[in-house]
Amino acid sequence: IDGTLVHDQSIDPCSERTISDGEESVYCPQNLPSLIDAIRAKAKFALVTGRSLKRLKPLLPFIPHDLLLAENGNVILDSEGRIDRHWQGKLELTTGEFDESGIHDESALLWRLKKTLQDAGFHIKDAGEITMFRIRQKDNPQLSIRVLDRLSPHLQAKGINMVNNEDFVSFQPANGGKGNGVKYICQKEGISLSE
Repeated sequence: IDGTLVHDQSIDPCSERTISDGEESVYCPQNLPSLIDAIRAKAKFALVTGRSLKRLKPLLPFIPHDLLLAENGNVILDSEGRIDRHWQGKLELTTGEFDESGIHDESALLWRLKKTLQDAGFHIKDAGEITMFRIRQKDNPQLSIRVLDRLSPHLQAKGINMVNNEDFVSFQPANGGKGNGVKYICQKEGISLSE
């Protein structure tokens, strides 16, 4: 979604719509829904994003879709906004139960890890995720995120994957993620990955 369908800076105010995601404004072409509907007339259209459901929900009325992979592919929703319970069941050992409103099980392994890291002094970026959490390096200048790399094999053995990108380290179910989510949807829809 970000940087493809919506942008954090305006490119052409005359042909854009401004949407607030609850934290900031994003911009998208006025004709985005009609462009997507043209694609949906020929194939199912799935959105794939790292965004939390909380920050995603205000954008969804402007982006027609058939399926949604949110929170780095750890939450799968249908076009009605219902959680795919089979996919959720695959992640539950790590995340605990979660629902469409953003409620999750604080006693689950992932959330106990989050609390442990917070108690150790890490500032966690909380965007209302229900299947993952992130630590941003610039919010933790006194703590080296590289220290977490030593934890990675131990966490992997417990079913938690650390995903490093430019600014964040994300903690999520090892059997989740965008790649696994896309594979799951393709299998469910009877589509080969090569298609």
